[in-house]
Amino acid sequence: MSIRDIFTEAVCQSQALPQVVRDHVRDALAVEESQFDESYIEFLDTQIRLEARGPEWTARLRQRREGLRSFCGVTMIRGVIPAGERHFTVRVLLEQRSVVYWEEYDYPYPVAA
Repeated sequence: MSIRDIFTEAVCQSQALPQVVRDHVRDALAVEESQFDESYIEFLDTQIRLEARGPEWTARLRQRREGLRSFCGVTMIRGVIPAGERHFTVRVLLEQRSVVYWEEYDYPYPVAA
C-alpha cells in the first residue's frame, strides 16, 4: 500500500476530522513521510516565547507543540488537503494508520504557478 493510500484511508476513517477534509482527501498535496526531532519542539518553544506573529499565531504554535511533542522521532505521513478557500494539514501515524494531528488554515493552499 502506498503512502498516499495509507494517508487517504486514515483520513477517511477519522471521525475527528471535519467532513470537508474527508470529502477532499483525494485532492491532497505534498503527501510524504516526515519525522522531526526535539530541535523542532525547541524551535516551537522559541517562536512561542517571541510571539513574533501575534497572540493568535502563538496560540496555534502552543497547540501544535502540545499535539506533536510526543511524536518526536516517529515516522508520520504529512499531507495538505485543499478545501475551497481553506486548507488543512494532517499528520497520520504510519504504523497505526491513524490521524494524530491536524490544523486548519483560513486561506487557500499556495500552489506554485
